[in-house]
Amino acid sequence: MTFDDYVKDENSEKNFSGLQNFLDEEVFFNIPNAANFESANLQEAGLDGRLEISTATVDQGKMTLFFTTNTNDKLIRPFGGIPFRDALSMTTRFDDADGLLLHSSVNSWIIIPKEAIGDMLPSTLRSRTYRG
Repeated sequence: MTFDDYVKDENSEKNFSGLQNFLDEEVFFNIPNAANFESANLQEAGLDGRLEISTATVDQGKMTLFFTTNTNDKLIRPFGGIPFRDALSMTTRFDDADGLLLHSSVNSWIIIPKEAIGDMLPSTLRSRTYRG
């Protein structure tokens, strides 16, 4: 089963532990102000870097928004990509994020509340600091 297939699966929403199999998979994100990329507040991603990404507001709150495939029609060029594990870790460091929304290629998604993310990540990733 691919990462995208897992997110499309109706039953996967209830099983966050299954997402641990995909921590090394790349996820993709829209870059705010991409139309004016030269002036967007974007720097190299990393332990001390700054990375701006789009968010989605749902009933559960404000979510960082990531896509499972780089062919998703909701991605706007230019877009970025990072390992899923880093997307999860980064989300826990954004004070105004309530969780992560992982969007599949067919308009289905999984919402991962911030409090569930800690259990999904190895302890070495929980100590990374991202400034949002």
